[in-house]
Amino acid sequence: MGLITSDYIPFKSAEHLFGRIKRRLKGFGIVGLIDENGFPEMVATVLNLLGISVFEEKEVLLPIKNKEACMPKDFKFLHAAYKCQNTNNTSSSKIHQGTEVITTDITREIFERNDACNIVCDYNHKILERVTLSYYVNDVQKQLNFKDPTLLVVSPNVRSKCAENCLNVNQSGVDEITFDKGRIYTNLQDDDMILFKYYALPLDSKGLPQIPDIQEIENAIEYYILWQLFMDMWLTDDIQNAAQKMQYLELKYNEYMASARYYLKLPEFSRLINNVRNKKGINYVMFFSQMQ
Repeated sequence: MGLITSDYIPFKSAEHLFGRIKRRLKGFGIVGLIDENGFPEMVATVLNLLGISVFEEKEVLLPIKNKEACMPKDFKFLHAAYKCQNTNNTSSSKIHQGTEVITTDITREIFERNDACNIVCDYNHKILERVTLSYYVNDVQKQLNFKDPTLLVVSPNVRSKCAENCLNVNQSGVDEITFDKGRIYTNLQDDDMILFKYYALPLDSKGLPQIPDIQEIENAIEYYILWQLFMDMWLTDDIQNAAQKMQYLELKYNEYMASARYYLKLPEFSRLINNVRNKKGINYVMFFSQMQ
């Protein structure tokens, strides 16, 4: 699966946000009661409420094998899916990486041990060290050429995963796709490929969700998570005055959510999104015109 574009509003990992939430809860002595596995789902809930403008737009080329293709792991909503026919006109060029066939990059990091460290060091050593080795291998860059991109038909059972502006909803024809549990199913041939344009909830290298780098949205997500956690503790009677704290957090969440919605409606944000989409539209036309 090759990524074509991933330009959009800036995103950052939610890891720092989750860490801040746990630090805030530490003062209540309830960190052990928290199920962090539910945090990503709560992030997705808030972003769904804000709409597709806060998701990342992506395009990928998906190879087909035995009438199936792999769904992108960060997929949320479909914008468009095209059938692309290979012209069998392939060109290749070497990726220039100097004279070495294999190069190694070594990064050495030092961690000073402190009183909060839970790692037991041998012989009372006070310094921890981490060495990261990265290998780079010479490879060949290949360019595949396709022709006749045509919109695919999406089966009715996946219409709920189509965005409001999805181009495939009213499409008719014989070439069809459906998807379920991370797999795309189609009647296309193995020589064909699918150009898959979708809205993504991007993930970082640790599999944690990435969130828009917009303070109003981050505040709304933070207080939604806190509100839901204290609601659970109120229901299970795990903490004193949980009801009052829950009501306060709900008020703050609604306040920040209103601020986030207001920000997304500002002309400056709309211009930013439209500029990105216009550029992607131009690149898309050029992409196919060069391959015919």
